[in-house]
Amino acid sequence: MKKKVVLTQIYQDRAIEKLRDEYQLIIVEESSENLEEIIEENPDTEALISFLSDDINQAVISCGKNLKIIANYAVGYNNIDFKYAMEKGIYVTHTPDILTDATADLTMALILAVSRRMVEADAFLREGRFIGWKSKLLLGKELRD
Repeated sequence: MKKKVVLTQIYQDRAIEKLRDEYQLIIVEESSENLEEIIEENPDTEALISFLSDDINQAVISCGKNLKIIANYAVGYNNIDFKYAMEKGIYVTHTPDILTDATADLTMALILAVSRRMVEADAFLREGRFIGWKSKLLLGKELRD
């Protein structure tokens, strides 16, 4: 019999496929509001893969009589009652530094969007205000030197 893992989201296909090879997955598709109920209905659940918006409080943790690990799909773990989980002997993990590159990419995107007035230009175009090119129309700033 495969060990049970509760997931509070549908994660990337590759991750789901790997997990399905070894575990019985219980995926909470709609909302984590019924997480306590789902864990209670599956008392042999050994792992919970949570998302940053899931409130993994004492009530949720207490339902997991056989819970051994809470793996948070987030950089932090402030959505988990870490102290209570540790008291219960449950490991808590998270994904530190996973967003470092994405944050840098988005920072560059914002710098370009602001310097080249992309949001303003998009609104201008969608409002039907563009009637032809002008030399200073939404010119913006160059990023060089």
